[in-house]
Amino acid sequence: MEASEPRHIGLARLGLWRHNSLMRCGPSWQAEERFDPEADTVNEKTDGPKLESLHAPVEIERKFLVANDEWKRSIVRSVSIRDGLIATYKDRKVRVRLAGDAATIAIKGPRTGVMRAEFEYEIPVSEAERILSTICRDDTLEKQRFFVEDAGAIWHVDVYGGILEGVVIAEIELKRETDEPALPRWIGREVTGDLHYRKINMAARRAGSRG
Repeated sequence: MEASEPRHIGLARLGLWRHNSLMRCGPSWQAEERFDPEADTVNEKTDGPKLESLHAPVEIERKFLVANDEWKRSIVRSVSIRDGLIATYKDRKVRVRLAGDAATIAIKGPRTGVMRAEFEYEIPVSEAERILSTICRDDTLEKQRFFVEDAGAIWHVDVYGGILEGVVIAEIELKRETDEPALPRWIGREVTGDLHYRKINMAARRAGSRG
């Protein structure tokens, strides 16, 4: 603040600077501001909550139809899931998920074979509920995810409700693109990368048939 500048103007500029610094940090940061006139920086606490990815920033998975109900004999556990689509563009998407008592937001890139970039972060359940009700609304899918053990591997069998009632998709996550999992007897045709079985396309067809 220059010596000739009126005090109330200088304080107003300082207040604006502090506001903009907080906006850049985002609402999930709890920062303690220490204004240094010479350094002109904001020092942040290092013990506050951090936004961390839940897994490696890549998703490697294969998806299949389910041929029969034999998988039900090997269920380990299950969880109710609500997925809300926030945005989609050219095979990229952002979605929010409420799974049991946990909530996440994920950013997914275009799929290349069985791989795609994925960045997923945990968020408060209350915020996920708000996003689902105010942003996603009708673009929300419901499913029960069953964790099924077979030959030492854990499969996810998603049984959809709501607009996708009756759809059952099995998927398995892989560590490497070249992994070849043993396929259970209840696994049907592979639909990895099949646009017909993309959830957004299946939901659009169901909505169109109801209209």
